[in-house]
Amino acid sequence: MITWRRLGVILFACLCGTLYFHNLHKPQAPFWDENYYIATTERYLNRMAQLEPHPPLGLMIIAAGEYVFMANGDLQTSHLAKERHVLGEQLPANYSFTGIRFFPALFGALSIGVFLALLFNLSGNAWLSGAFSLMLLFENSFVTHFRAAHLDSIQLFLTLCALLLFTRLYKRDAETSLSAYLGLATLCTAAMLVKVNSVILFAMFPILLRKDRKRLKLFRIKTLIDVYITKAGISASGVFITLFAVFFAHLSLGHHLPDRATPAGEKTWTNASEVYKDYLDQKRALSVNVVAYVIRDYYNFMNRDHRGVPKFDPCKAGENGSHPSSWLLNKKTINYRWDSADGLTRYVQLVGNQVNWALGLLGVILSATIVVSVRVLKTSVTDELVYEFIELLLALYVIFMVVHLYLSDQRVMYLYHYFIGLVISILLAGLSLHYVAQVNRVQPNVMRSWLGLLVAMSLLNFVWLAPLSLHLPLKKEQCQARNFLQQVVECR
Repeated sequence: MITWRRLGVILFACLCGTLYFHNLHKPQAPFWDENYYIATTERYLNRMAQLEPHPPLGLMIIAAGEYVFMANGDLQTSHLAKERHVLGEQLPANYSFTGIRFFPALFGALSIGVFLALLFNLSGNAWLSGAFSLMLLFENSFVTHFRAAHLDSIQLFLTLCALLLFTRLYKRDAETSLSAYLGLATLCTAAMLVKVNSVILFAMFPILLRKDRKRLKLFRIKTLIDVYITKAGISASGVFITLFAVFFAHLSLGHHLPDRATPAGEKTWTNASEVYKDYLDQKRALSVNVVAYVIRDYYNFMNRDHRGVPKFDPCKAGENGSHPSSWLLNKKTINYRWDSADGLTRYVQLVGNQVNWALGLLGVILSATIVVSVRVLKTSVTDELVYEFIELLLALYVIFMVVHLYLSDQRVMYLYHYFIGLVISILLAGLSLHYVAQVNRVQPNVMRSWLGLLVAMSLLNFVWLAPLSLHLPLKKEQCQARNFLQQVVECR
């Protein structure tokens, strides 16, 4: 029997599928970091060793899409493995992008579903969770960025899964089991092995340990230390098991000696240790020792590459980078690609849904106000658990911003680096509105009306900016109209 709830889930899934998979092969040209990930994919398919600026898990997942679909199996693409950065003219005619874009799009769509489960777990309010999930589905920057071979949707999915598991464990009355710590450590490490800035997720572990101390009412120092050591040890085991498993797969898929005369081969060979080289020369078998050396080589390479990235220069002509302080205001959009013909221009523009980003900013301000009200002004708490989650998410948001403010002093950052922060801010908006509604005893039908209005505004803003997100043709005057609220695109 089809219930309204099941029908809603089916329609939600259809919307996700349509937005993330329709015309996934377009534009039929690489843009932004796809130029790098086409090359890394070809190296995995050709079993070539490689050291890259990002950890290998996300790169292997992107390559898996090409392996599954084999959309370019009849084309000559092995020469692409020699490059660090592939130009569009280096691609063979009729090159298909469906394979390398499939898993990023899939994880982008799945992230919306996990967000729905997470917000419902936090608030217990189905209407609130559904409305905010729809708004996240109508996020233009996600549709633009996740429908391409990029790592961020994979990272976001694993991050949301880790947050969902953490919040479920936090809500339990019973002590958190060792297997739960192991599972959480695995998810956090997996997210970090897609993009390193997911290291902020490990801030959840001391919070969970503190919660367990309260549950068990442990006061004796020796007993407390024993419990902490055991749980920290099993969490560390999860980190190392995941780390070694991913790098074991990376080495298994890249065991051929790279051609040192090529850009990719020269970069890998000059940054490899003697142990890694011996493995590639087939003088050593794959072992834990070899994996450990390659992990060290990979880390050193990422560190050197990170330090070699230019810093943000606001005076530089055509600077695509941005400062974290501008991210909350949806500033500094990025033009990934534009194609003009017959007086029309098609854009691939990274621009956020202005309603969603404004809501995220409101969420940060409102949640901070609630915390100050409770902590400083000592106002009573209406819903203890919801308030605790507001505090925890706000703390995680602050950690996220502090880490990225530090990173922005080291290298240039881009608007998409804020995606995890954006999702946390929207979670804060949902929980804060839910909390305020409880405090003021807002009637459910009134709350639903406000949620419906927010969804409608988000949808209208998405449709208005959709041509920039979906590579649809615009006349110059139509493009200029999109700059009504703020400058989001340089029209051509």
